[in-house]
Amino acid sequence: MWERLYRRFSRLWILKSVKNPKKEWFKEIPQYFEKRENLEHVILFTDARHPMRDQDVGMAEMLFDLNIPFKIVLTKSDKLKDKDKQQLVKSFEEIYPEFMLFSIDDKESIASLGKFINGLLSN
Repeated sequence: MWERLYRRFSRLWILKSVKNPKKEWFKEIPQYFEKRENLEHVILFTDARHPMRDQDVGMAEMLFDLNIPFKIVLTKSDKLKDKDKQQLVKSFEEIYPEFMLFSIDDKESIASLGKFINGLLSN
């Protein structure tokens, strides 16, 4: 029990001792991807209901620059109206065709993502 409490509090202390944990994290991410020689593919999840955030765009650009294959998974696509969904698909097809719409409530999209991941793991 004490060990678990110690680990929990030590993590809190580390997070609080870093003035801006997000800033530190964003410094580490590029280094991680540059050094991971066995990394074969990245899946970038982002909310389909909102424009891609600067962090998402930055991540996609970094992966592209590092020649790391990646797929963008647009989550919560079931929350979009059909018109908005069609517009989103059209804009992504023009910019970066390696994307998929995903909803946790849609068995077909779950199966599609699972099949994609299984394909990556079987190579």
